Amino acid sequence: QNFYNFVIAMRTKLSLEELSHHLREIEYKWGREENAQKYQDRTLDLDIVLFGECISAQKPELPRSDIYKYPFVTKPL
Repeated sequence: QNFYNFVIAMRTKLSLEELSHHLREIEYKWGREENAQKYQDRTLDLDIVLFGECISAQKPELPRSDIYKYPFVTKPL
């Protein structure tokens, strides 16, 4: 099955928590299961990789370590 990766940049007045909540709601509307395993197939996966100058070791980890590990995240940035 094809899997597409996209990166978008946006401005928002939402807090990190509010944005995370909205993105999760969108995922559920597109059929994501609430108890999906980490690498389980899904219809939509929305992640925040950067949020302004926010640095956090807690969930959500920011900046996401994925931006250092995977070219499919780094290249579009």
